[in-house]
Amino acid sequence: MVPRCYKSVNGVWEVFAITTAGLQAWVDYIPVRVVATRPASTRNRYENDGWMQVRFLTGPEADAAEAWVDYTPVGNNAAGDDRWSTNQPGGYIPVGTNANA
Repeated sequence: MVPRCYKSVNGVWEVFAITTAGLQAWVDYIPVRVVATRPASTRNRYENDGWMQVRFLTGPEADAAEAWVDYTPVGNNAAGDDRWSTNQPGGYIPVGTNANA
């Protein structure tokens, strides 16, 4: 399931990048991939070229917060090839920190 409910501040998804060794995608963390092209017109949209704007928390911020409540744990799926999919192992949510196109 691609999450449609998540912790956000001003429409920006709060995430923390974790080490995923020994963890299960879509259970222990959400696989994401920073995409190169991020048009402002598709920010926070679930279209094929859509992407979610995120803010990656720092370690101290995450230490003071609770996973799945204050932020979403995410893992980088750099090899992912199945955008907006929960398929294993290629599924991921496309993300970026700001629009660039």
